[in-house]
Amino acid sequence: MSRADDTSPPAPVTVLLLARSAITAPPLKEMERLRGLLATRPGVHEAVFAFSEQGSPSLRHALDQLIASGCERLVILPMLIPA
Repeated sequence: MSRADDTSPPAPVTVLLLARSAITAPPLKEMERLRGLLATRPGVHEAVFAFSEQGSPSLRHALDQLIASGCERLVILPMLIPA
C-alpha cells in the first residue's frame, strides 16, 4: 500500500522553533511565548525551541532530546528574534 492509499491521519507534528542566538532574557522570553502559542495549535503535538549558535538549549541538544523521545514528525521553523 502506498502513502497515497493510506487514509489514516498523519502523526502529530513536533515543531522546533530555531533562532540563531539568545544570550539575554528578552529573546528567551519571546521564544518561550511563541512556543507556548504554537503548542496550542491543532495538530501540534509538541513545540520546543533551540538556538543554532549561542543560547540554551542548543540545536544539537534539542534534536537529541526529540530523537530520544521518539519524535516521528518534525517541522523546523526558522525564527528571527531581535536581540
